Parts: sequence; structure tokens; C-alpha cells
Amino acid sequence: MKKTALIERLVKIRLKVHPRISDFIRNRPIINKVFLVPSVPLACIVLLGIIFCGFLINQRLIVDEIFEKRFYIFKLSSEIVIRINQVNTGLHKGLLWAQSGYNKKNVEKLLDRNLAELDEVNVLIRRILTEDALEIQERKTFESVLKKQEEFRARALFAKESTLDVNDVTSAAMMLQMGDDQFSLLYDDLNNLMMIQDRISGESREASHDRIWLFITLVILFVFIALALSMLAAIVIASYIANPVNSIINVLRENPGWDLDTEKLAGITSSDELGEFARYFIEYSTEIKNTT
Repeated sequence: MKKTALIERLVKIRLKVHPRISDFIRNRPIINKVFLVPSVPLACIVLLGIIFCGFLINQRLIVDEIFEKRFYIFKLSSEIVIRINQVNTGLHKGLLWAQSGYNKKNVEKLLDRNLAELDEVNVLIRRILTEDALEIQERKTFESVLKKQEEFRARALFAKESTLDVNDVTSAAMMLQMGDDQFSLLYDDLNNLMMIQDRISGESREASHDRIWLFITLVILFVFIALALSMLAAIVIASYIANPVNSIINVLRENPGWDLDTEKLAGITSSDELGEFARYFIEYSTEIKNTT
């Protein structure tokens, strides 16, 4: 009973509705009024679906940025680290062959292969520097890596020429030793680069997770708003049905017989079934009153 009384009080509340909206609802047939109530949450669901699709597209772009661009750069950086390490090992191996009296052609092939590998690494670094996805700190580190790699290659080339052209293995060993110092600096830059990329990827993932939680919060809030709008729509539309009916009932209750005060029904001017019923009721009650 308490729930029924509360609903009746809510229905009797006259909410301020825009005149055009009020006329539209008031003049619709009752069946259309009833269908207006579920149309409100349905519209909210459609809007939520559009927002959800937009969020999925945005998340897809973020994932693409992480797993395509960032992972691509990370993969190339790892490849550079591996290849430079292999080149450094190959150069020392070539120098060791030369000191051991290996065939000059085999030594030359080994050294040329490693120098060619350095050239490929140079091209790889320059390709990475053309990427728009690079952060400022990443770009500076790659530029430093490129510079040190070119210096390392120059020392390796000098070591090769000293070994093969003048048979000065001692000078080649000294130059390669200096190249080892350059290699250590280069290796430090590459490790620093990997740390930077780990940090950037982590920040991208955290930003993605934050967006997901924000979206979940907005969805929950949107659901509550949709429920509130649905309840409001139900109350408004119910008032357009219940209030005219209550007016007719009150007239009948307050005026027994056919001596009815039909002026109280003059406010029911809608074009729906209730408005039509009120107009016919006034006509018939007036005719009956005049004949008695």
C-alpha cells in the first residue's frame, strides 16, 4: 500500500516539461505513450553502444601504437644490440686468426663480413630515426648510437687495413682495443635505449588501463543516468494518463447523479482516447442534464 501511495503521489507531481514535448506526449494515443517509456532506455543503450564502439576504436589505436610501432622499434633495437655484439666478437676472431697465421683471404672474408654487418646496422639505425613514433629521448639516444657506431666502424676498418695491408697486427690490436672502449660506450647507449623503450611501453600500457577504468566508471554512471531518465519518463507519461482519469473520477465522486460539474473537465483537451472520452462525457452529461 505504501508503494502504491508513493507511486500515486509521484504521478500527481506536475513536472515542468517543454510545451512542444508536452503537446507531443499528450496528443499521442495511449498505446504510443506506453511505448515511449521503454524507448528512453533503448535510446540510452544505442548511445552507449556508439560510445563503446568509439572506445574500442580508440583502444585499438593505442594497442596498435604499442604492439606495432613501439614493438617494432623495440625489436629493431634488440636486433642492433645482438648484431653489434656479434660484430665485435667477429672482429676479435679475425685478429686472432691473423695472429695465428691463418690464410689472409679467410681473414679478409671474415673482417669484410663484419664490416658489412656494421654497414647494415648503420642503415637500420638511420631507418629507425625516420620513425615518427620516436620520443625525444629515444631519438637523441639513437643519434648517439649512430655516432658511436660510425666511430667503432672506422676503428674496425683501420684494424683491418693494418692487419691485411701492412701486416701490422700490433697496431691493429691496439686500434681494436680502443674500439673495445668505443664498443662499451655504444653498448651502454643501447642498454639505456632498451630501458627507455621499456619505460615508454609501460607508460602506454598504464595509460591504456587508466582509460579502461575511466570508461567502466562512465558506463556505470551512464547506466544510473539511463535508469533515472527511464523512471522520470515513466512518471511523466503516467501522469498524462493518470491525471485525466483522476479528474473524471473526482468529478463523478463529488457529484452523485447526473448533476455534474463538467467545467472541471475542460482542462482535458488532449487528442488521445482520454481527451476524446472527456469531450463525449461532457456532451452526454450536458444533454442528460438538459433533458431532466
